[in-house]
Amino acid sequence: MRRRHSLLSALILASLCVAVPSAFDVPTHRDITITRLRDITATVSGKEVHFSQRALEEVAQANEDTDDLSSAALFHPERHFTNERFLEGTTELINQRRRVISSVTASPADGRTGRQALGRALHSIQDFYSHSNWVEQGKSSPIGSFGTGTTANPPAALAACPANGNTLGPNGGGGDTSGYYVGVLGCGSIPAGKCWHGNYTSSCPGINKDKPEFRNHGAARAVAERATTDFVQGILDTLAGNDKAIMALLDVRGTTAFIIDDTGSMGGAIAGVKSAVSQIVTTLDADPDLQPTNWVLERFGDPDVGPPFETDDASALLARVNGLSAGGGGDCPELSQSGLLEAIDASLPNSNLYLFTDASANDSGLANAVIAKAKDKDIVINYALMGSCSPVDPAYIRGASETGGLLTFMQRNEVGKLTSLFLTQLSGDLTRILSSGGVLSGVSSTAFPVDATARRLVVAVNTVDALISDFKLKRPSGAVVTASDPDASVVQLTDPFFTGRIVGRILIIQAPATGSWTVELAGSGPFDIAASASSPLELRRFAIVEHNADIHGGYFPISGQPLAGATVIGDATVLGPFASATFSAVDDSGTPLTALPLARNFPDAAADHFLGTFGLPLVPFRVVAEGEDETGHPFRREFPALFTGQPASVKVNVGSLDTLPAGASRSFDISVSNTGAAATYALQATSSVPGVTAFVAPNFVTVNGGASATSQLTVNVPAGTPQGTEVAITITATNTGNAAIFNSATVTFSVETNRPPDTAGAAPSIATLWPVNHRMVDVGIKDVTDPDGDPVTIQITRITQSEPVNGAGDGNTCGDATGEGTAIAHLRAERSGTGSGRVYMVEFSAADGKGGTSTGSVMVTVPKSASQPAVDGGLRFPSSGSCR
Repeated sequence: MRRRHSLLSALILASLCVAVPSAFDVPTHRDITITRLRDITATVSGKEVHFSQRALEEVAQANEDTDDLSSAALFHPERHFTNERFLEGTTELINQRRRVISSVTASPADGRTGRQALGRALHSIQDFYSHSNWVEQGKSSPIGSFGTGTTANPPAALAACPANGNTLGPNGGGGDTSGYYVGVLGCGSIPAGKCWHGNYTSSCPGINKDKPEFRNHGAARAVAERATTDFVQGILDTLAGNDKAIMALLDVRGTTAFIIDDTGSMGGAIAGVKSAVSQIVTTLDADPDLQPTNWVLERFGDPDVGPPFETDDASALLARVNGLSAGGGGDCPELSQSGLLEAIDASLPNSNLYLFTDASANDSGLANAVIAKAKDKDIVINYALMGSCSPVDPAYIRGASETGGLLTFMQRNEVGKLTSLFLTQLSGDLTRILSSGGVLSGVSSTAFPVDATARRLVVAVNTVDALISDFKLKRPSGAVVTASDPDASVVQLTDPFFTGRIVGRILIIQAPATGSWTVELAGSGPFDIAASASSPLELRRFAIVEHNADIHGGYFPISGQPLAGATVIGDATVLGPFASATFSAVDDSGTPLTALPLARNFPDAAADHFLGTFGLPLVPFRVVAEGEDETGHPFRREFPALFTGQPASVKVNVGSLDTLPAGASRSFDISVSNTGAAATYALQATSSVPGVTAFVAPNFVTVNGGASATSQLTVNVPAGTPQGTEVAITITATNTGNAAIFNSATVTFSVETNRPPDTAGAAPSIATLWPVNHRMVDVGIKDVTDPDGDPVTIQITRITQSEPVNGAGDGNTCGDATGEGTAIAHLRAERSGTGSGRVYMVEFSAADGKGGTSTGSVMVTVPKSASQPAVDGGLRFPSSGSCR
């Protein structure tokens, strides 16, 4: 999911200068994950398949994001196996494994959620070997039950670091333990005899093995690598035979979505749209290498849209498509942006959306929300326009430009000509080489390189509202591509209002020659050129990022757009067979702006990423990677989304909250900061889940230059919303004087229908045993509450004591406690007459009968005397031990 914003938590940590525990540093986590998963194979329809490069990147990113300082995940020791949270950590692994499997076996399959859960689980597994004393005890094999069984917490009596929290005792600590995180209270704040996790301070560095220079790092990494492979292979073994689930987990394919205007004015076009969509769906479904993870169909008109139809069954989608008919409407504008919003929410990231309409948008005020949500999910929006109420709607122009999509304009009977273009785009490896445009006045020549990895070249030229007298696509040899060339397919689209005027050209060339290709145009008016190639070499990712304040480093994408004039950090990933790469920024027309100093091995970053610091260009820009492929031919790749420095920023203060209860309403403060001229901003909130509502009040704020204004976001979660539902709320702030000036923020919550019991206030029913008469006393657990009001069941899980069961001067009785497995502990009123009193530690679990469980412990003392309270010496002995 999108990283959660935790401003309050970040401020607290920054003010206290505290490092939050993680595991191996970010590069080590990524390297283990990508290296081990790259070698894993599965069988689908008799073919050996692997994680795609994009899937590897997604799992590794989810692993890395577990250490994001702004994520509430950092405040859960069980997700990092610190503080001896073995039971809680292994329970978390069971839940994450279940989530992986349930996500990819759902209908439709959700591979992205599965990969995210897998990345988080692998982070925890790798953490265990870094944070525990597993290898110090001489163990070199991983735990085989991770993800399927639980491991008990270490005994409270285990003094693994008896003399020094930084030094394990004999035999590597004498039992499994993990270090305790040292908080603001300092090195003495952890239980006696326990170990420090290590915060890399000189006073209490701890037992962690996070960094290569730390002792036993290599041994811990070796076991973590084997454990990574075993965990993933175990999931694939469980999925064996379910080809769709395996492909969903291993490959990043996204959604293919169709958003179709079915109002009456589409009567002359709807048959062609249905035919084109049917041909696309049939072709993709027939090839296992091209099938998307799922399909979405969204119809829209005015005054209604949707709901979206989601399926992984192509025949079911085609039945819905064939059932569409044109009717209703009555005026030109339709609710295209509302339809797009629903389709975006229903689609997976890394998806392609196709909008078919002959109308302008009647809800263009939602255009910024559409763009923000699409960019947030790396979704590309393509527009097939068969008319318009006016010149092409700016909402469509911006939607295509800012998400990296294509905008085509044609007569109603020409929509079928787009089939070949869309099928090429959906081939799975079409990557942008060049985006260029401007206003033609005379002759224009645009050149771009085609490298040796390109299997297919696609050039789309849009000249709506232009008068073109000549057009040529020239090969590196200088020869002009023609429709009669055996390797070429040439499609021309004509203006629906001016008979015979060509407004679009699509050229597809198979096995293009390497070298410099050129588009030549002559005439006057606006034009756009998009050149793409089917190639394994791609500029997979570019993001503006910020540094993680955790000592382990790492970089995480900002939410929304960067502030104008700021100095930022860029993070790029290039995948495929390339030998070298340099980076630059170009404007929306393709004109070079500035070189970007991105390089590998940036401090605290993964070695395979390119990062660098640069001043933000003053105009909207795209990022270009150029260099040589592995055969020495020049390549050029472009990240299609536009980045724009904006004068305003949007922040939502959700604190450390990462869940919302079903049936509840919550409000959060919004801050809009403005570094530009005074302006009024319209605030809007949209939810990704139908039924979950979000609104902002006030929804207009006026912000002076250099100042901030506040508003409030309210989120309502209906009762009955399923447990674990991920809800993304996107807030946009749009300048009322210029819709292109806007920014956004996205916050994500999980819905929690059942919260576990709260054991923080647990206390014994009898805190002190007196008189000392050696009798057994019944002690229960009180003050355990359930936040949902559910009845709570207590079970004693373990009882230990600070003295031996048969020590000197304690009456020669043993064992000293019973009741494990029941709700009542039976404790002996006894202590050694030569000691300082006895302390019993009663550990328990609490369950609410609905799957919610938690653990806790209480202390019961036996004083030295009526006037001398017991003093806990820190030792722990099993209270049920014998006298031997």
